[in-house]
Amino acid sequence: RLSVVAGLSGGATRLAKLADFVCRWIDSHAKIDQTSYKKANIKLDVQHGPFLEAIFYPRIGAKRAHIRTEFVVMIMEAAKLLNLCLVPVEIRTSSAWSNDDILNEVSADTMEELDARLESLMPND
Repeated sequence: RLSVVAGLSGGATRLAKLADFVCRWIDSHAKIDQTSYKKANIKLDVQHGPFLEAIFYPRIGAKRAHIRTEFVVMIMEAAKLLNLCLVPVEIRTSSAWSNDDILNEVSADTMEELDARLESLMPND
């Protein structure tokens, strides 16, 4: 469960794009059990704001820790490409990042370029 710092991020559209990408990543990963319950969606917590929730289970014989590590690396890289500030709720405080800097970086990328960069994070099984 990762929350999004709304004031430092590209907004709901980019968070929805991340959730869509995570769904596709889960669906295409060979070590994830495709027959069990899986999801990736956006929820809203009144106290902490929007957050991304992802649930999936490893295939029999796959190492849960390896898939989790791969997922964390992928989600952080995807969030970076989308200029989303993801922070665990338990440690979130105010940030020293400049909102103007992040918004300027966001406007430099077109959605097509972001899509191509996100595709490079898909599993290579």
